[in-house]
This record gives sequence, structure tokens and C-alpha cells, in this order.
Amino acid sequence: MKPFEDTIYDLEVGEISEPFRTQFGYHIALLQDKRERTPARLTSHIYVRGSDSTSYAKISDAYSALESGTAWGKAVSQYSEDGASIRNNGRIGWVSYQSNFAMEFVDAIVNLDPEEDYSEPVTTNYGYHIFKVDSVESYATEDDRNKALMEDLKDSPYYEENNQFVLNYLSENFGSELNNTSLQKYEAWLIGQDTTMIKDLSFPTSLADESIYTLGSNTYTTADFHTYLKNRYDQRIARTYAEDWFNNFKDFAADNSIIELTLERYPAFEEQSQNYLNGLVVYNINEDNIWSAATVDSSRLQNMYEDNIQNYQYEERPFYYLLTARHDSTLEKAKSFVLNGGSPDSLRNQILNLGVSSDSTSEYSEPPFDRLMNMDTKSFSENFEYNNRKAVFWLQEILPARTMSFKEAFNRLLSEFQPQREKEWLEELRSTYNVNANMKNLREAYQKDS
Repeated sequence: MKPFEDTIYDLEVGEISEPFRTQFGYHIALLQDKRERTPARLTSHIYVRGSDSTSYAKISDAYSALESGTAWGKAVSQYSEDGASIRNNGRIGWVSYQSNFAMEFVDAIVNLDPEEDYSEPVTTNYGYHIFKVDSVESYATEDDRNKALMEDLKDSPYYEENNQFVLNYLSENFGSELNNTSLQKYEAWLIGQDTTMIKDLSFPTSLADESIYTLGSNTYTTADFHTYLKNRYDQRIARTYAEDWFNNFKDFAADNSIIELTLERYPAFEEQSQNYLNGLVVYNINEDNIWSAATVDSSRLQNMYEDNIQNYQYEERPFYYLLTARHDSTLEKAKSFVLNGGSPDSLRNQILNLGVSSDSTSEYSEPPFDRLMNMDTKSFSENFEYNNRKAVFWLQEILPARTMSFKEAFNRLLSEFQPQREKEWLEELRSTYNVNANMKNLREAYQKDS
């Protein structure tokens, strides 16, 4: 949802947004944390339910077994209490901030070093885990990721199983009929073309209009079958024809007929589909005319900004680095590097297994960020726990209060301009279409539904 994302991405950590509106209503957002975009991780685990001493003892035994050379798969089957993943060597799939896992759980996995064979015991809101990162996502774009996921789905037995179920259902419930005589005549002609490639065949007009297959109210001819073969098997030679080619054609016919046959059997589906389409049209009109930042008159926003520039100010706020690691010793190395003149921006390249994020904030009500205002610049805080990791702040400087640039204030300006924009669009609609309400009919409809 672009209006929501535009507003959130422009906030500083701890900052509260101005009221803004989306198609779902009005919002006020508080940005609690900001993370770098993190690729998904294909993850396996050994899981022990609970958080008591017995659970901890069991996960410790599992870790000791791994440290003693026990194979991962054997340790999973012996210690893990996650029945769903045990059958797959502990594999729980791809984990990211876009997946349906608790934030604490995702944080724990994202903060792991993927180069390690397995993690030390980790506690989350689910219980105790030993994680193993099997792979890190490396897709260049979201489209590449979606294509890869679709290929994985098609390769799975569930896809074939469910897809074939639908095709069989269509054949059984809407009726299918094969004209075997026409099919045999076509097959005999095709095989007789010997080593000619399918794409080079000249189809005989004497066979073109013969019905070969019927599904529901749709009839397919030998010409339809021939066109299908040229599109799918164009590089094959004629004499390699196999029975599977026609079976695949029947599936192709069912795929092409599924919407028509569904509407035929379930008329209500057409109405629901039309309602859904109407909803999309209304959404797009609203998006283009009211909510889209791309269609707003930016010169009017610029005038608003210049006329009320005192309203668009950043308060004094800290610029800090948050360092996280599994071990205190890693943090001590990072501290030593910075205190001896190293740049905090170089820490990622200098210290292994160290997480580094930097930001500036304007609100400090939530721990651990509230401690920043009590620190001296160019100093480290005391170590603390943060998302199951050891952590420390480095306060680089206190940024002075200043006026926002037009770009920085843009989303706030857009939110403030929305009511006026909506009002003007409604006035334009009334002027263009001259809508008059029939109060009598409305009153009667209201009483009828009451």
C-alpha cells in the first residue's frame, strides 16, 4: 500500500507521523525500529518446547551432541519436538520479515552468521532452538524471487496433485468426449511425415474441421490439436509422436475452459467476479485521483511548504550506531577499534560476526533507545541485551534542530493536503455528472432494509 509505505519510510526511528489517510481509513504511525533489507534464509532447526530448566537441559544435550560430532539429521530426529520439520531434517523453509513468523523469531535467525554450521541454543517466544542456515536468498529482483518460488511449487508433488484434481473434476462434471476415429487419422498422418519437424509441417485441409475432443460446450478440432503441437513441440520430429502429447492437449483444453465452465455451473461466481472487478476499478480511480503521490500537483505542496515552513522542523536528535553480536568479546573488539581511531562505518568490514546499524531519532521513549539522551558524544553505552544479542550504542553526535527539506516534508505535506484534494475531486465529479439524489427512493430503500 504505497501511501502507507511512503509515510513510514520517511519517518525516523521513534518518530510519530502526522495523521494520514489510505483507502482503509485514517492512521497515525509510530516507527519503532528500522532495519536494513535482509534476504530470506532457508532455515532448519532443532526445537524444544517450553522455557523451563527441563527444556533448557534438553536443548543443551542436543547442542553437546552436535559438538561431539553427531550428524545434524540424527540430532534432529533424537531431540527436536517439531513434528512437522523432523521429517525434513528440521527444515522450516524460508524465513524473512515478510514471512508469518513472530518478529522475535525472525530477528534471531537474521542475526545468525550463515557461515557457521549451526547456532548455539537460542530462545524465542516459541521455546528453545538450535538453528542452521542452509541457504541465503540471492535473487536480484522480486520478479526473480517470484519465478523461483513458482518453479519450486510446480516441482512439488502438491502442485501436480491439486492441478490434476481440478482437470479431472472438469472432465467428470462437465462431460468430455473423444472422437477416436479423427484422432487416429491425424496420428497416422503425423507419424507418416517421418523426420519432418513439427514446425515445418503443412496441415492437410481435409482434416482441419474434424472434431477431435469435446469438453463441456467447447469443441476442439484436429486443426486446434495441430496448432497446439506446433506451439509446444515445434522442434520435435513427427515420428516421435507419443500418446502423452494428446493427454497434455486435454489438460490444455481444460485450463482454457475452466473460467467458462465455472461460470456455467456457478452463476454466482460471475457476479462475485464482477463485484471484485468493480472494486478494483474504484480503487484505481481513488488511487489515481486522490491518494497517488505521482498525480498530485507538487507546486501546490511546494507553496504549502513555503507558506508554513515553521511547521516542518526536525528536533535536536542523536546520531548513533547500534552494534550487536553473539558474544561480548566481539563487542569489545569493535569498541577497541573505534576508540583507537577507527571509523564506525568500517566496523562491518573489520570485525567478523558483528551487526551494525546507524540512525538518527527524534523520539526516545522506548528502551533501549531512551538511554541515548544520557550519553556523551563519542562514547559507548554499557552493554545490554537486544533481540537475543549482546548490544552496545556508540553515540556519534547530537544533530541540531533544523528545517526539513521539501523532500523530507513531502509525505507530511501530502497527508495534510489529502482532505482538500478529496473535496476538490468530489466537487469535480458533481460538476461533471450532475448527480441528483432521489430522496423518496432512498428513503423507501432504507425502510425496506431496516
